[in-house]
Amino acid sequence: MKNVSIPLSVAYLDRKGVILEILEMNPFEERAVWSQSEKVYYALEMNQGWFKLNQVKEGMRVVVEGKELESLREVH
Repeated sequence: MKNVSIPLSVAYLDRKGVILEILEMNPFEERAVWSQSEKVYYALEMNQGWFKLNQVKEGMRVVVEGKELESLREVH
């Protein structure tokens, strides 16, 4: 967040889009914000407080336009 001037929250998700953790990030802070899980595949950043305001919690699954995240990835 070294060059970011707004507070953000980050949700760490696994391959299936399940939220593993939600952590807070502060503006201009240079401390790394690492997940405790080794299963992290995606990170979703939102304005700080967005997850709480929208009652989005750890254990919930993120779906994009009705599709699971796994189906959106290109297969190589």
